[in-house]
Amino acid sequence: KKIYFPREILPLSVVLTNLVNYLLSLFILIPALLIFKVDLTLALIAFPAILIVETLLVASLTFLVAIANVYFRDLEHIMGVLMMAWFFLTPVLYPADLIPQNAKFIFNLNPATPIIEAYRSIFYAGKWPQWDVLGYLTIGLLVLVIISLVVFGRFQKTVAEEI
Repeated sequence: KKIYFPREILPLSVVLTNLVNYLLSLFILIPALLIFKVDLTLALIAFPAILIVETLLVASLTFLVAIANVYFRDLEHIMGVLMMAWFFLTPVLYPADLIPQNAKFIFNLNPATPIIEAYRSIFYAGKWPQWDVLGYLTIGLLVLVIISLVVFGRFQKTVAEEI
């Protein structure tokens, strides 16, 4: 007999595990902000909204990469390099203001940039994030979530055969 196992659980468990780790890291961030005398303002109320947007991005990419990794075995090794490049192309270690004006368009295509800027805004500047930018990103990410779930659903039936 075959037992039904929802394959969505596997990539979703990776996302949720990392989400818990991320939330636990806040227990270090908040005291550090207080030690360095960063004012914690009401803008922190925006944190859950930003976290949801980030989780949509991570979940949709995880579902797509999970399927792609089954068919392209070397993708696992390439992903480390791609993630490192993405990290340096996202204004994490540097403010977005340092990006030259003629390159801003390319950097703004990066879906992680507005998320990082929103976190930087609420945690370090004590200001509200740019809701319009996050709104457009959320709409785009909802489309990406639907696409990733459709692709995952389409290919999940053949995954067991490929493995």
